Amino acid sequence: MVLTESEFERAEARALKERAAGHVQSARYDRCRHHVVVQFSTGVEIAIPVELAEGLAGASPEDLGKIEVSPTGLGLHWPRLDADLYIPALLQGVLGSRSWMASHLGSAGGKVRSTTKAAAARENGRKGGRPRSQVNLVPRQVSSATMPEGDAIARDVRRLFDLQGQILGDEFYPAHLSVALIDAILTPRLRYEKQVVPIIERYCQHFGLGRIRPDRKRLPSTADQETLEDLVNHYLEYGIARMESDVFVARYCSPGTSVSKVDNIYRAAIALRHIGLEKLQDVEAVGPEQIICALQPLKGVGYRTIHMFLMYVGNENYVKGDVHIRRFVADALDVHSVRADDAEQVVRDAAKVLNVAPRHLDYAIWKYGAHRRK
Repeated sequence: MVLTESEFERAEARALKERAAGHVQSARYDRCRHHVVVQFSTGVEIAIPVELAEGLAGASPEDLGKIEVSPTGLGLHWPRLDADLYIPALLQGVLGSRSWMASHLGSAGGKVRSTTKAAAARENGRKGGRPRSQVNLVPRQVSSATMPEGDAIARDVRRLFDLQGQILGDEFYPAHLSVALIDAILTPRLRYEKQVVPIIERYCQHFGLGRIRPDRKRLPSTADQETLEDLVNHYLEYGIARMESDVFVARYCSPGTSVSKVDNIYRAAIALRHIGLEKLQDVEAVGPEQIICALQPLKGVGYRTIHMFLMYVGNENYVKGDVHIRRFVADALDVHSVRADDAEQVVRDAAKVLNVAPRHLDYAIWKYGAHRRK
């Protein structure tokens, strides 16, 4: 459709008026509540159940988490779902097209035709009509990471290293759930071999534990494992300060916070115990979504850390978008930088192309990047 200059000016004036009344500053997907949370310039925050919005119901958490705010602040777009929400309409309870509202929300509020709506439509017509989708007026912000780019990552993987010869590192075979948790929380922004591994080994030596299980093909027996309750009891006996000074002999803060990583290990252990985790065998029964919801509220424990923990305890489908993964993806796509969630998605796409588990591809790329840094 081609807009005349006068139509464009009227639409632009309406958009400016609607924006002045309050526009979106940010939007995110809350996995725990299964809501889209929208923050407005006025300070108001609203939460929308995804099942009630057209195009969002049934989508994966990864796709729902990829949200773009339009330049005007009046629209939300999900590029992986090709779904849009127009904010002024949303605030009036309109969560989709008229036909979709009619079929999903019932006749009381969703009839396509009614006397009242017909009168309102005529009034809107005299005012120039409801503004059409903002996508027709302003170009969308397009992410650099899309499905076909998995081929580019696969191409560089084949060119730069032998994926078939790669095996996972020892850290993916922890002897205890507590060791996997300690490892995941310590890892961000520290050098793994030089800083993280020695700290974990000091903990294991102090309490007489093995760090890595001897048999990679099976989990150690539950009788041979330290429980998260044991880990919590160490903290109750020693206190945070002595755990830092006498056990871990290290003090680093979680990224972007003043909370020490040693403190966050304790908080995370408590959170995981609340959902029934004690030993490695418990992970499968609980599932990744509950683990994400348990750890997400902890200050300084981000999705990258949670993904790392899930990978350590055996989940094959996660990728950690750290600096090595992001740099590799950016180089392969010939772009300056790539966001962490974009990099993770592209690596998962490449794993499908290469017919390997995302966790294995993540580790191979990480290892390649870490060796290049040396």
